[in-house]
Amino acid sequence: MRVCYISGEYPPMEGGIGDYLAGLRTALADLGVETSVITSRAAARARLSDETVYPAIARWGFASWPTIERLLRQVKAEVAHIQYQSAAFDLSPAINLLPSWLRRRMSGCRVVTTFHDLRVPYIFPKAGRLRPLAVRALLRSSHAAIMTNEEDLAIASAEAGDAGPLLRLIPLASSLPPRLADGFDRDRCREVYGASSDDLLLCYFGLLNARKGIDILLQALADLRAQDAHIRLLMIGAGIGDADPTNASYRELVMAQVDGLGLAGAISWTGFLSPEDASAAFASADICVLPFLDGASYRRSSLIAALGHGLPVITTNQASSASNHELPELVSGHNCLLVPPGDPEALVSAINTLADSLQLRLELGSAARTIAETFSWPRVAGQTVELYEKALGKPIV
Repeated sequence: MRVCYISGEYPPMEGGIGDYLAGLRTALADLGVETSVITSRAAARARLSDETVYPAIARWGFASWPTIERLLRQVKAEVAHIQYQSAAFDLSPAINLLPSWLRRRMSGCRVVTTFHDLRVPYIFPKAGRLRPLAVRALLRSSHAAIMTNEEDLAIASAEAGDAGPLLRLIPLASSLPPRLADGFDRDRCREVYGASSDDLLLCYFGLLNARKGIDILLQALADLRAQDAHIRLLMIGAGIGDADPTNASYRELVMAQVDGLGLAGAISWTGFLSPEDASAAFASADICVLPFLDGASYRRSSLIAALGHGLPVITTNQASSASNHELPELVSGHNCLLVPPGDPEALVSAINTLADSLQLRLELGSAARTIAETFSWPRVAGQTVELYEKALGKPIV
């Protein structure tokens, strides 16, 4: 089976989707699936020789279609698999209409789309109803669609209709599984990040983005340090990535808030790290805080990574919940602590609760590791292959 991925980002570009896709390709190779990637030109920088990666797209507009078709034919793709996130494709509606065009041009190729979120493309200022229709068009014109979480699956099922694509819930696997080096010294690692054994070291993991609630975390940190100066924050990664241009302006707001609250000396910024160093940074922290403004979701690879590292996690209530739970449910007090989005006082209270109870931190961390077993690469890769086989109507060979 030959699968060609169409992705707006791929390593060495910074972004969770690119890291996830690289991990998925490795897992699929173990199952005998041949894969290649069509991606943005930005992925060409510092790239080692890899003849299966084609960093060929300068802009993801309609003019990119002939290049995509040419490369799909070149690699003899049986499946063209789009990794959809609107921002990663320059907020262009061209990617939403690509499956319809490919189905007319390449009848032997099946189009599969993974919806990393359901955000609508920009199109133009007064597009109005055209914007959600573009997402619906992408969904309905794909032969099969993957949702990474139950909330999106419920929405997609209602949108797809009776004649819609094959719909499957296949969760993300962690783009950062635990990989501590032999001889890892936790105390030494904490010292590198300015934390002593007496400090409570909080951590955040992921890109800087307006939906991540970092401003709420910073306000909570300021309030906490007014009570106890032995609380620090480790920002793991915390770059702006290469896909969403709004992240740069958000970073400016975050840094201004850090200065305004007098928190510069209480925060350590790791910058971009290797997987081994990022895993060590996780292991050096006491609590992971992910105060998403749109609620916790398994579409967030940062959440899955934190759970996999066995950290006690404080995150936010889901905006909505599905009636059927195929994936482990986040239960406050059992496998995490949940707080309302946008509420720094509730966040302070939750952090204080964990600060006062080592036993609760250990219990939440243990339960988090159990959840993480659902998101293993072999399991995710196996489910993905099953969907490919169903879309193609034949077993993998």
